[in-house]
Amino acid sequence: MADLAPFRGVHFDPKRVDLSKVLAPPYDVIDASQRAALAAADPHNAVRLILPEAPAGGDRYAEAAQTLDSWLASGTLIRDERRSVYRYHQVFRSTELGERLVTRKGLVAAVRLEPFSAGVILPHERTLAAPKQDRFALMKATRAHLSQIFTLFRDPAGEVERIFRKTDALAPDLEGQTGDGVIHRLWRVSDAEVIGELRRTMAPKKLYIADGHHRYETALEYRNLMRERAGSGAGKAPSEHAMVALFPMES
Repeated sequence: MADLAPFRGVHFDPKRVDLSKVLAPPYDVIDASQRAALAAADPHNAVRLILPEAPAGGDRYAEAAQTLDSWLASGTLIRDERRSVYRYHQVFRSTELGERLVTRKGLVAAVRLEPFSAGVILPHERTLAAPKQDRFALMKATRAHLSQIFTLFRDPAGEVERIFRKTDALAPDLEGQTGDGVIHRLWRVSDAEVIGELRRTMAPKKLYIADGHHRYETALEYRNLMRERAGSGAGKAPSEHAMVALFPMES
């Protein structure tokens, strides 16, 4: 079963930074020139965490960990007080639909990690050793999930959409726009009844990884490392879950 859980998300404080200047695309689509442009847009751009550069003679993974710690200490990044799932909208103009403005609706949650053999979370591509080694080194250094794994699930009856109907009518808690013109909106959902209904609705569903295969396999490897270190009781550790974005295929 797909086991979703709320978590205390860490995010930029919109009172301290312009969210549109600190957002970044997934690390593996950023080239050198785009990285430089993102870093120049704001010294707190997330690219410094997901695609760190080492100082002279230094370790780039340690640099990412130090950056993360300093942003948390300064309040640039803050951790939500309540465990939540996060409603997530992406608003953009679709070329395929004649430049019509459309909204892709999903959510972000903690999802219990499962091996592919369990048939709960399913891949569609093979992975390479080098990217996994890179992401594993970053995760060990920062002890954090810095990027969501992007998954799809089937929801033909719109059950999940109904759960978030009231949420969607509210103003978002966080909003920013990336350089490609996409508007990103996020709502915190901490109501226990809503989360319970969501967990029950999602439990029988399969999750298909659309993007983030290397990050998912890295999260599994990190979970196994934490189990080895912790011994008994490891099943309740945060490392048993990954931060996952979930979108219905119908959206």
